[in-house]
Amino acid sequence: MSKQSSSESYDIAVIGAGPGGYTAAIRAAQLKVKVILVEEKKVGGTCTNVGCIPTKTLLSSLELLSEVKKAEALGLSVGNFKVDLSELMRRKNEVVSRLIQGIEFLLQSNGVRIFFGRGAITRDKKVEITQRDCVKKVIDARKIIMATGSQPARLPVSMQESENVIFYEDALDFSEIPPRLAIAGGGSEGIEFAYIFSKLGSQVTVLETMPHILPREDHEITQYLHHKIVKDGIKVKTNAEIISVKDSAGHQIIQARIKGQEMTINAEKLLVSLDRRPRLENLGLEELGVEVVDGRIAVNEKMETNVADVYAVGDASGGAYAHEAMEGGIIAAENAVKKESNSRMDWSVIPRCLFTVPQVAAVGLTEEEAKKRGVDVKVGRFYFAANARALTLDDYEGFVKMITDAESQEILGVHIVGPNASELIAEAALAMRLEATPEDIMRTMHALRLELLL
Repeated sequence: MSKQSSSESYDIAVIGAGPGGYTAAIRAAQLKVKVILVEEKKVGGTCTNVGCIPTKTLLSSLELLSEVKKAEALGLSVGNFKVDLSELMRRKNEVVSRLIQGIEFLLQSNGVRIFFGRGAITRDKKVEITQRDCVKKVIDARKIIMATGSQPARLPVSMQESENVIFYEDALDFSEIPPRLAIAGGGSEGIEFAYIFSKLGSQVTVLETMPHILPREDHEITQYLHHKIVKDGIKVKTNAEIISVKDSAGHQIIQARIKGQEMTINAEKLLVSLDRRPRLENLGLEELGVEVVDGRIAVNEKMETNVADVYAVGDASGGAYAHEAMEGGIIAAENAVKKESNSRMDWSVIPRCLFTVPQVAAVGLTEEEAKKRGVDVKVGRFYFAANARALTLDDYEGFVKMITDAESQEILGVHIVGPNASELIAEAALAMRLEATPEDIMRTMHALRLELLL
């Protein structure tokens, strides 16, 4: 039987210490109010501990590996080199640890109180925290920000009982590489995992239910990446439905229906990387009347829910990216603290990045989305093979694609597959936010531009 301790009062209570939550807590504290941050597991959330940070750490090492392998073409001789798996894991863990320490330092230096336990909202709009020793603590707060994150979608129970079926949270904590790996899901996470394990020596097969990988991205871009990763040895099966998964002598026998035909795939491990869903269970949302639409907390541009003084950010409100969650956290905190605040989220300029080689990045609408809206679109493309800087780097695969409104010249979307796409996309996002036209971008001088236009 749980015990309940007495109540404490705060101006802002934030439930969840992932990117959206800790950013909201820090911003609220900077605005000189009393803040408590409630976290069930670890500060930093999925992104910092088991998601984007460890993934990108490994990807950066493997990107360097790709550069080393082409050193001879650049006139360099590097001799023998190898991948040290234990050292890769050590570095990954060190990066994660340093970032967590940095987040904790920022929280503490801004006066945010961190409290570990599972937070939920009561009917009278208080925060009840179930601590790890099952003692319950009740917090009074004028405003509440929900930042509870997400969890991976699961295969049917009958398919995931084996220890050889692994999920996003466990995929990057390994001591050996499976000779054969099947990945259920060809979204951004699945493709990044495919790239990581392929470069480390696995024979990788990606199974995607939709007609093409990265189904939310521009089809022309995804086609380019599809051909590239297949050329690099990754098998990709689209229109693929997993029927059953069975253990057999230390490996998995996966029965799949691919374009109407049944196929058997053998792999030592099956990595499930399907869409994630908001973590909303047992939070008191239904009792309080918080509106949930399609499994996510419904919010407006100020990150407000339909219940006064309750906000939601990040994956809990349908977000998909750490930078989106952080921006939402700032907006929620400013609106929660300042009556005169008019901070608003602009969902049209959220960058999306994939850290394979080549990288993929996008902001705004795809060509398909723009046409579905009835817009008369104009599409421009520029290939890195005609860019002098890309040639000097010997990294000229890919292209930039821009979708504009043919009449108004408004930039509707920018899509990049190629070197440094994740950094270049920020310029496109800034241009769209400031309502610049393609002419404005072209007439802005860029160092080492030197396109081969003749």
